[in-house]
Amino acid sequence: ARTQSIGSLYLEMERFYYPHQIDYRGRCYPIGCPISYQGPDWQRGCVEFADGKPLGDGLDWFLIHGANCWGEDKCSFEKRKDWVENNVQKLLCYAEDPVNYRGWTEADKPFQFLAWCFEFADMMEEDDPRDYVSHLPIAMDGSNNGLQIYSLIMRDPQGCEATNCLPVDEPQDAYQRVADRLTERLEWIREKDGDPALRRRAKRVLDFLKSNGMDGFPRRAVKRPVMTMPYGATMYASQRYLVDWYHDFVRGRNLPPDQVPFPERDVYTTWNWVGRLVWDIIGEVVVKAREAMDWIRDATEILSEHGLQLEWTTPLGMNCVQKYHKGYAKRVKLRTAAQAWVRVFNPTEEVNGNKAANGSCPNWIHSFDAAAMMRTVCSASEEGVTHFQMIHDSFATHAADSVVLARVLRESYVEILDGDPLRSLWSQIQSRLPQGVTVPEPPAQGSVNIRDLLQAGYFFA
Repeated sequence: ARTQSIGSLYLEMERFYYPHQIDYRGRCYPIGCPISYQGPDWQRGCVEFADGKPLGDGLDWFLIHGANCWGEDKCSFEKRKDWVENNVQKLLCYAEDPVNYRGWTEADKPFQFLAWCFEFADMMEEDDPRDYVSHLPIAMDGSNNGLQIYSLIMRDPQGCEATNCLPVDEPQDAYQRVADRLTERLEWIREKDGDPALRRRAKRVLDFLKSNGMDGFPRRAVKRPVMTMPYGATMYASQRYLVDWYHDFVRGRNLPPDQVPFPERDVYTTWNWVGRLVWDIIGEVVVKAREAMDWIRDATEILSEHGLQLEWTTPLGMNCVQKYHKGYAKRVKLRTAAQAWVRVFNPTEEVNGNKAANGSCPNWIHSFDAAAMMRTVCSASEEGVTHFQMIHDSFATHAADSVVLARVLRESYVEILDGDPLRSLWSQIQSRLPQGVTVPEPPAQGSVNIRDLLQAGYFFA
């Protein structure tokens, strides 16, 4: 309702602008507007560029965007365009009467998909679709951008392949890869593990999946553990996510108590165990990323032991400083219309080592995606691109400019991640420590040629 009421006011305007703020890692956020292109789907579906551009050579990207919004984004570009062609009549119905034809609500991003359907229907009325003037931001998203950056920094062949940082014929899916390995691991335990209790537990989990129509673990079951790992999630978070997935699944089926697959006493034992397996498998899929993160945490702990916060300089020259302090909370009485108590945190100068270590990996990697975004905007602007919708790991512009943006963003990532960023961080940390205190050298890079990224069609797709 709030989005509708504010949106009705904005309809009166020819255009409006978003002021932005930059946080201490360099990430940009629009501020002061309740309808944000970084907001939920129903807000993003309301936002379009004030100026339109003919599709031109961006027609393919326009069609791919529609398939992506529906959820047809794990297949090749050609198959995504085929999906649009095979569903033309449905798409036109959604645009003509979205109230009665409600199939669009099943899309992964329903409101963005519906906004695209409106433009698609108008485009179909043109003699030449390339002449259609589009206002939509056409997005290309990274494949788990945190893991992509860690894999590229470490030049990890396995991690780069799993996250689409190398040229491939079909897009790779790190989430599905972890889910498939989890199924294989459970099947092995069921058949060959030396512990009878574990064999029985694995059999129960696999039987649960099969009885509910699943040949193996679904992608959605492991998505959160994989997605959050590069941003500091721990094994305990992985366990919690698996427990949450199980509870959501059972709750959604409204099963009577006597038909619940796992009695309450067994739920946490079983799914915490599965969560540990997921955590181990993630490390096998993106080995070097896990090594890099472990090293960053260890180095940050050494800094904290000497009363120092983690600091680093981004490839664009921005100085980033973590500020995690210990302190105490104090209750303060306020008197306004009524009496109220609030808790105010009072920091000390002492470093909070636990928070510093937990924040180090996500903060460092966020500064790299922020630097890549800024470099992309600057480089694309130099080539005549004037409109952007940038959301950390989702870059958008007019369809007409998508070909340029796709090329420039890859060039920007190559520039940002050139050299050995982890060794550079090690040098900056070592220079700040007292004499005689050393940080172990970071893990060595692998064999990937960073310039192969330029040919990686599904890196951002």
